[in-house]
Amino acid sequence: MHEFTSVHEAIERIKQMQPLPRKVRIRMGKMRGSAKAFEEMFREHTRDTGLQGIGLEIEQVPVEISCQCGLEGTVRVMGHVHFVRCPRCGHITDAIRGNELEIEVLE
Repeated sequence: MHEFTSVHEAIERIKQMQPLPRKVRIRMGKMRGSAKAFEEMFREHTRDTGLQGIGLEIEQVPVEISCQCGLEGTVRVMGHVHFVRCPRCGHITDAIRGNELEIEVLE
């Protein structure tokens, strides 16, 4: 699962929050993978830890690109990707959004 790195990054960031939150919102870009797989893996990796049972609200952020050919906008990706090719010209694009991992404390 490609979400592994993102899950561990989120766990480490949450562990540093004091006091530990009871609920967080995670904004995760589609380039990082599936929100469902992320949540399942997060639950598994926090079992029997101080983060077990933390409330998760996951917002999946679409991928937006800007290409040298002039194409700008939202594109569909099939899962975890390291880069996005332009659907018009095939060049590797600049990802404006879609690779973020942001954590906001809700409670």
